Formats: sequence, structure tokens, C-alpha cells
Amino acid sequence: MQEELKADLVFEGGGVKGIGLVGAASVLLERGYQPQRIAGTSAGAIVGALLAAGMPVKELQHEMEIIDYRRFQDESLLDKVPLVGKPLSLLLERGIYEGAYLVEWLGERLADLGVETFGDLRRADAGSDLPPWLEYKLVVVASNLSRGEMIRLPWDYEPMFGLDPDKQRVVDAVRASMSIPFFFEPATLTDARGRTATLVDGGLV
Repeated sequence: MQEELKADLVFEGGGVKGIGLVGAASVLLERGYQPQRIAGTSAGAIVGALLAAGMPVKELQHEMEIIDYRRFQDESLLDKVPLVGKPLSLLLERGIYEGAYLVEWLGERLADLGVETFGDLRRADAGSDLPPWLEYKLVVVASNLSRGEMIRLPWDYEPMFGLDPDKQRVVDAVRASMSIPFFFEPATLTDARGRTATLVDGGLV
């Protein structure tokens, strides 16, 4: 009987390069590797979230092939105003596109897999040296503009923001991680004291 091969995966960003990440993951799985934990930023966070949630790689390949990537460029009413709309959106909203379609699309697929919060992606490792607050299948990398530093979600929810990581939505972390500056509006996160942090693409750091 073949011994199970275990691997931790790290996915970088790169927009439509997410398709290539799915291809790489499919080869690893075909060769018997079983992902234990996945980290990702931007497009890599999208792919990583779906794999960590248990989406079969063939289904993920199909999703990446049929999705209309133009729908991620979702404009507000302000953006659609001729000539001045997009410059005003950059000035007032700090980004052109809303990112709402990504939240809707990814949220629905995670829900179909029984995943909403990071509490649904906990992974207990028998014999591991990892402390309980690091025991998750997924880590999403984003940039905290408010403090000029990298954040790792769900790991940093409690120490940086005073929030229970198990209650935070996976899709919100991914939305923050793929907020390419000026292209997408930045995401915001309110900490336990009511202070707001501005989060953008993890590739920035």
C-alpha cells in the first residue's frame, strides 16, 4: 500500500494565474500528495480557500474554466458616470471596482462545501508542536495599510485586532487579500475597540 504523501502548499497571487495554480495542485494530488495546510495571497487565496474547504480539484478546474473573469470588474453607479466616474471613484473610494461579485461567488461555493468561518477550517494536529491558535487548514495573507505590515488571517485576528478567529468569515479575508490597490476598493476590518484597519492585496508586502 502506497504511503500517504503530505504537503503544505503556498500559493502566490497573479490574477488569472490562479488557473495555473489549480493545474499545479492537480498534479500534486494526482501523484498522491494530500494538502495539510494551505497559505495564499490574492488569486492564490481564492484557490487555497476552495481547496482547503474540500473542493475536488477537478471541480475547481471546471470553475476556473467557466468563470467570467470580467464580472470581477463590478462597477458602482459612480464608476459608470462618463469621463469623471472612475477618477472620482479612485478619489472617494480608493479603488475602481467593488469586489462584491467575488464575495458573492466565493461565498456561495464555500457555503456549498460547508464552510463559512475559519472555525470550519480548524485542523487539529496530533503530536504537532503548533499551538492551538495556529491550527487551521488555511492562512490568508493580506496587507494592513493602517500599520504598514503583513497580516496572516486567521492567525492575527486575535493578537492584532482582538477578534475571535473562529467567528471571522473566510470570504472576507480572501476579499481583503485580493484588493489590488486602485483596481479594487480596499477592504476594512473593525477591531474589538471599534478602530478600523484598511486591508489590501497581500502581494504588497
